[in-house]
Amino acid sequence: QVYLDDDIYIKAVPLLEEAAGYHAEYTLQAEEKLKEAYIPLLSQSGYTRKYTNLLDKQMARADAQPAVFLEAAEYYLGRSKETEAFDALKLGIEKTGSQELMDFYEDNRYVYDVSHSAYQEATDFLNGMIQVRQDGYWGLAAPNCNL
Repeated sequence: QVYLDDDIYIKAVPLLEEAAGYHAEYTLQAEEKLKEAYIPLLSQSGYTRKYTNLLDKQMARADAQPAVFLEAAEYYLGRSKETEAFDALKLGIEKTGSQELMDFYEDNRYVYDVSHSAYQEATDFLNGMIQVRQDGYWGLAAPNCNL
């Protein structure tokens, strides 16, 4: 905890990884602290995978709490990985039946952002919108959006 308090995450990680590796009374608390240490290091090589692997491990538990599924969904949505986000939410809803997860799923599954972009392919107008393709994904764009 001292390393985390002083923002010395690199030194905290190996100790927390060791603590989280034990199957003991405080394993869950060690995992939460470990995620806290991983987050500031996500831009460094390997820490994104370590963080998502830990989320996967927590979501796979039979007694997984809704908060871990929500954390995973928010993380993936923040990185424009909608498929992974909604997969985590669906799994959480299936495992926990959480109304909070259902509401978050419904609130976010049809959300879109308005932006100015160049697309690889575009079709004809349809109800004032244009179908566009970028990186293999199709979506809708407003042709003359004045923001």
